[in-house]
Amino acid sequence: MTLLGSKPAPWIAEQAAVSANTARDHLSPLVDLGVVTATDDSGTRHYYPDPLYTRLRDIRVLLEETTKQELSEQATEAYRQEAQLGSVTGRFLEIADLNEDEMIYSVAM
Repeated sequence: MTLLGSKPAPWIAEQAAVSANTARDHLSPLVDLGVVTATDDSGTRHYYPDPLYTRLRDIRVLLEETTKQELSEQATEAYRQEAQLGSVTGRFLEIADLNEDEMIYSVAM
């Protein structure tokens, strides 16, 4: 199960079929390790996956499951798409700066 958003220990305990105290006992070391982040919301402690830990875990899986060649190809494609998007965005900004007569001419081109 992937946890989206923060949840209090009793909710996590119910999902894990354990007591709230047991859930807290297991969550505390995870907070200390940086795997889980805890916040206090209206006097109730809420827990959620640490975003940095989650990203690094995903990167590790990507590196383990993808060859250097595949990573290179994916990076090249991402850069190409970013450049293409930047070109389109730049063109929209150019059009936005035109007056009405220039815009009609530009769109007709």
